Amino acid sequence: MKDFTTIPNDKILFKGNHFFIIEDRFPVLPSHLLIISNDVRTDFFELTEEEKNYLLRMIEKAKEIILAKTST
Repeated sequence: MKDFTTIPNDKILFKGNHFFIIEDRFPVLPSHLLIISNDVRTDFFELTEEEKNYLLRMIEKAKEIILAKTST
């Protein structure tokens, strides 16, 4: 996770209250994005309930980003 704390702002596609979205430097599939917590967390289970609920919104935002990139 430490590597994700130093990501330059120009690499961040979207930043929300609890997470940010970046392109994967080593994508498994085209348009693969990463949703990363703004706070260092070991795993999903360390997220608060508020963060877990907010994550669903971030997944929808990632989908919007992917669709915008693939439709142009």
